[in-house]
Amino acid sequence: TFERKVRPRITASVGPIDGRDSYTIDKALDGDFTTKYIADRGCCVPGGKGCVITMEFPTPIRTRGIAFLTRRHSDTADWAPKTMNVEAHRNGKWEPVSGMPATKLRGPHVIVRFDEVQTDGLRLTMHDVTGGSHNPEIFELTWD
Repeated sequence: TFERKVRPRITASVGPIDGRDSYTIDKALDGDFTTKYIADRGCCVPGGKGCVITMEFPTPIRTRGIAFLTRRHSDTADWAPKTMNVEAHRNGKWEPVSGMPATKLRGPHVIVRFDEVQTDGLRLTMHDVTGGSHNPEIFELTWD
């Protein structure tokens, strides 16, 4: 079961689509499935720099996975990243968690599991979004 025990500070390397306040990264953690974060256009084209989401927790957490809800995929388009790396902040530096990169991901329910880590931060780097303008949409993001 995925649930939130603490609320982290969340930031994204890519702003919301067209700079719209209604699609900012904080919408991915607001508990409301009618709101969403939409990264700006073209951030996750194949071979591009991708979109990085960073969560900083006020106290260390133990986690063994992340999950998020995105728009339902079609045969030709998906608003979930096909590839994602997850890093944990430990001992003052970012380290990849086990099993990365996660590949062949599909929406609308994206779940990435890894060996349990204790951390005060998680960093997700998403690549290769085929839907829309190659930009991820995240309705809700959580960790286990």
